[in-house]
Amino acid sequence: DCRINNHPNPHVSLDILYIFQNPYVFFNNINFFIITITAIRTKFTPTIMYSIISYIIYKNFLIIYIIFRVFKLLYYLFKYS
Repeated sequence: DCRINNHPNPHVSLDILYIFQNPYVFFNNINFFIITITAIRTKFTPTIMYSIISYIIYKNFLIIYIIFRVFKLLYYLFKYS
């Protein structure tokens, strides 16, 4: 399904299938809402807020995601060995 692989705008998309198939998009949607709210409350420009917060969270998220994938891989290796 090409609709899932090349989605025009991941931020606008709330297509359940697409979100759960791609954890980065799932994360970006949540991130987008959090930053928009924070930006409005602190009267910061959304772009600055977005770049700072997304960088911090994205770095942590990537580490968690990689660890999760490694454990999953190890689990399947031991299960079917």
